[in-house]
Amino acid sequence: MSTKARILAGSVVAAVALTVSAFLFTSHSASAVSQQDALRARVGQFWDCRVKGDWVKEYELMSPDLHDQVKLSDYVATKGFISYYSYEVEKIDVNEDTGHARVRYTWRANHPAFSKASAQVHTMEDDWVLIDGAWFKKYVPPSVATPQVPSSPWEDSGATTSR
Repeated sequence: MSTKARILAGSVVAAVALTVSAFLFTSHSASAVSQQDALRARVGQFWDCRVKGDWVKEYELMSPDLHDQVKLSDYVATKGFISYYSYEVEKIDVNEDTGHARVRYTWRANHPAFSKASAQVHTMEDDWVLIDGAWFKKYVPPSVATPQVPSSPWEDSGATTSR
């Protein structure tokens, strides 16, 4: 093989390697971005259900481990004591098949004792899990032990948080 042919063959190999590398990097980046978009949309669906009081659909957006432990009728029976008025998805983080969402929302208790109370604004941080291509809000069972403050993957969180 002549020197010119070797240089040409080396150039072709380098160009193919560069193209494949660029494709893999772009595909991985695009996948991460699309998963963030998908999670942001799913978090929006969940909070739309809360604002509308659609507890059945909210239940469907919870991870399957909730369904294994709590019947739909029992889940729905625990809802309605709080009215949710608005929300804003502030931040989304995705790491493979797990996600984390920070949502600021406005709420008010539905109880005569709180009839004069004004709406409150709080921030909630929740974990999400990707199952068969769809995001589900991770179920965190209630605890009778001392409540634990969840750690946040975002250090700039100065707002009141709850799970």
